[in-house]
Amino acid sequence: MSSVGLNAGLYSRIRDYAVMLDDVLIRLKSGSMSSNDEQLRHLAELLHNLGSAAYRDVESLVLLAVLQTSAPPDGRTPAWEQLSRDLLAGSTTPALIAQLEWLAATIEQERSGMLAKMRGA
Repeated sequence: MSSVGLNAGLYSRIRDYAVMLDDVLIRLKSGSMSSNDEQLRHLAELLHNLGSAAYRDVESLVLLAVLQTSAPPDGRTPAWEQLSRDLLAGSTTPALIAQLEWLAATIEQERSGMLAKMRGA
């Protein structure tokens, strides 16, 4: 696979994460999120896999690589499995929202950087 193809594939995956997180955050903040929502379940599974080396798949490894570029505001790595449980439990605490917003901002920053590299900037 060419580097252009690889970069385009990674960019697409990162963009999908950003869209999913934005959608989930908007619905969590508005109170319209259902615990049966497919995107919420997918995000919860992804977060669970981030926190558990035994369950890491390609998707979670890609996201972990992206997250290595930025540290959370408090400097501590989020408790991914706890975030997953909180999402599935419908717990929309300010701490959960803040961690998801950090995750979304980090992914968006990486997406923007990837796009600039693909454009040759």
